[in-house]
Amino acid sequence: MKTLRPFFTLILLVLLSSQSYGQKQVTNESIEDNVLIDDTEIPFLFYGNERPSKAAIIWFEPHYGDFTEQAVAHQLASQGFSVYQPNWFEVFFLPRAYSSMAEMDGALIARFIHWVKQKANQPVYLVGASRGAVAALNGIAADASAVAGMVLLNPSIYLHKPEPMQPVRFIPAAKRCPVPIVILQPDQSTRIWWMEEVENTLRAGGASVTSTLIRGVRDGFWQRPDITPQEVGRKSLFHLDIMSAINSMETLNEN
Repeated sequence: MKTLRPFFTLILLVLLSSQSYGQKQVTNESIEDNVLIDDTEIPFLFYGNERPSKAAIIWFEPHYGDFTEQAVAHQLASQGFSVYQPNWFEVFFLPRAYSSMAEMDGALIARFIHWVKQKANQPVYLVGASRGAVAALNGIAADASAVAGMVLLNPSIYLHKPEPMQPVRFIPAAKRCPVPIVILQPDQSTRIWWMEEVENTLRAGGASVTSTLIRGVRDGFWQRPDITPQEVGRKSLFHLDIMSAINSMETLNEN
């Protein structure tokens, strides 16, 4: 038996190292995964741990750019959140176009939110980036019961692209949102012109809305390829803005 001890020791070391590698992969890298809901496969990137120490976040990406990892999602995962980033364009077989988000089925999105809620066993917050806010609102309008709140990043919830000095119309789901909302708005974006109307439209559906201006940055600064030195510094802290927004909504929900 003594001659076998080094062999068993080697096997044990291999097993332990593989387990620690698996834990490192879950914590520090995004994982490609999918779930089948109502015969529809929903692919997503996953960051963090399936049982987060804090809350679960569902990231709704904008209509522009490629489906790719988000640095801010990694930062949020490192702080105890689990982050799910579904590829809704692939789910609904839609092109990356401005109008596509409004065509996404809110009922299916809501069922995915419920699945995340059950899996994480923690509050679920939605983060809607730019036009991604439309898909998030569609899901809430279908069923808001599993949503603790929503963070909107430079939201574009207009029915059509707005024109300067012209009246704007909003998607119907914008007036059917009864959950707390925090808007994080870059101050170097033209959407700042319609901020008050966005807030009032969301409040019409029962949402409590607060807004914070992020100074010195442009829309989408957290993923722009032409990022400025000032935006580089702000990007490294952006997860703290989102965490602060979630903390404020947690306090509101407790009251």
